[in-house]
Amino acid sequence: MIKNILMFRTNDASFGQFNYMVNVIAAEYEKLGCHVDFVDIMTGHFGEELIDKLKHNRFDAAFSSNCIGEAEVRFADGENVYDHFGVPFVEFIGDHPMDHFKHIIKSGKRMV
Repeated sequence: MIKNILMFRTNDASFGQFNYMVNVIAAEYEKLGCHVDFVDIMTGHFGEELIDKLKHNRFDAAFSSNCIGEAEVRFADGENVYDHFGVPFVEFIGDHPMDHFKHIIKSGKRMV
């Protein structure tokens, strides 16, 4: 059962809709008894913060939309960080999938 979830926030150039939806979805997960943690992808240290959270927490899954937070961070050898830490990355595509194809083809083996 999924109990510990990682989600992403951004500076939200899309009129506030991305962070609004992230907060709504996170609140629903919390009502179901899940713990939700966040990483802001717009910080200057997103990669380090993401790796630190994945290293020191046991996330059952990472949830995102439109590939936000997925393809940006890899190890020096090219390994996907979610594959490395064994965390499934659940992706919701809200746009046409071809708009995100360049990120989808670079996704880790655990992307759903």
